[in-house]
Amino acid sequence: MGNENYSNYYVEILTGTMTDAIVRNVSLQAQTRVINEVVESQSKQLDEANSIIDRLKNELEIIKSNNANDRDAYIANLQSDIQQKNDHIGNLNNQINDLNHIRNEYENVKHQIAHLDTFRNELVKERELHQQTKNDHEKQIELLNKQIGKLKPTPVKKSKPVAKSQADTLIKDGGSF
Repeated sequence: MGNENYSNYYVEILTGTMTDAIVRNVSLQAQTRVINEVVESQSKQLDEANSIIDRLKNELEIIKSNNANDRDAYIANLQSDIQQKNDHIGNLNNQINDLNHIRNEYENVKHQIAHLDTFRNELVKERELHQQTKNDHEKQIELLNKQIGKLKPTPVKKSKPVAKSQADTLIKDGGSF
């Protein structure tokens, strides 16, 4: 009875642990997909910002050579645009650093998941070994019960009480076996 309770509790706790590990694994995979999408989006924005900066630098050079009179005002506007773009690039770089940090955490979690998978596989093996041991013990108990049944003495037949007059006429053979 104690071993059966132990087995039931063991399987219950094992099932709960496996459920927790699976839920965590699914959550981490979903988080990874979201992070990958954000990284891809930020990379596109960074590329666009770099392209805009290059275009603005080219325009600045053209304006310097073609238009000396309006150059100072235009340069101020371009510099303001460049500053805004540089600020945006700085923000994007900060986001990229944050995403790299998240990616490192993801790699750590992925490593932990690999350990969880190993742990789960070991638990499954242990469950199978436990079931095999239980089956072996049940077979052994069945064999021992059969041996006990064979070793029990045969029950002695009780004789009916007889009247005293009949008791004298009975032949006594020394008992029953």
